[in-house]
Amino acid sequence: MIKGNLLLVPSGGLANRMRAIASAHILAKKTGSSLQVVWFKEKNILNAHFFDLFQPIDSNKLKIREANLADYLLNQPPRKRNLWLTSIPQFIIYDKRLDENQTFECVCNKFNFKNWISGNNCYMVSYKDIMPVTDGLYLDLFKPQSKIQKDIDAFTNRFSSHTVGFHIRRTDHVAAIQNSPIELFIEAADKEILTHDDTKLFLASDSTEVKDIFKKRYGNRLITNT
Repeated sequence: MIKGNLLLVPSGGLANRMRAIASAHILAKKTGSSLQVVWFKEKNILNAHFFDLFQPIDSNKLKIREANLADYLLNQPPRKRNLWLTSIPQFIIYDKRLDENQTFECVCNKFNFKNWISGNNCYMVSYKDIMPVTDGLYLDLFKPQSKIQKDIDAFTNRFSSHTVGFHIRRTDHVAAIQNSPIELFIEAADKEILTHDDTKLFLASDSTEVKDIFKKRYGNRLITNT
């Protein structure tokens, strides 16, 4: 297989970006290709620089940079707010390119990314895991900045031997609201408590109403940020 080059723009929220980066790293390793990750700080999606969140990654493992002016002109994901104009230079610069919707469709259709990158200069925007990723790789690549690690430790020190996480989105995800009613989460939480006496529930939610429901029902078993 002829080695290729990939410029990856991870998109979406934090977990989405971590999945995209780690899986692109796997693709590059499996194909012997080079990988460059460009991180865009986006006000209404993820308003943080990569190095605000994580310590620098060993460049022998992964090359990542914050988007510069040239990236905003050439590599920014084509979207309505930029009139999709950045797609024009991308079609000129790269042999092959996938925007985030195309990448999503490829993942759903079990697309062969190894063949796609082979011998080509490629551009991809992704919030998906395009290759299987082990938990260990996330721990190896992404090491939080010390201040964030302290906050993480403050939460995890409250974990029991059986702590279950719940992520309940309610303000900006229509499909989640329609297909994941609160009753299903409560049912799952109650089942865990019946099965394990020492169950603690870690709740991440953008809804104060959801947090209030869980606080009232589960009391000291609940761990959340407010």
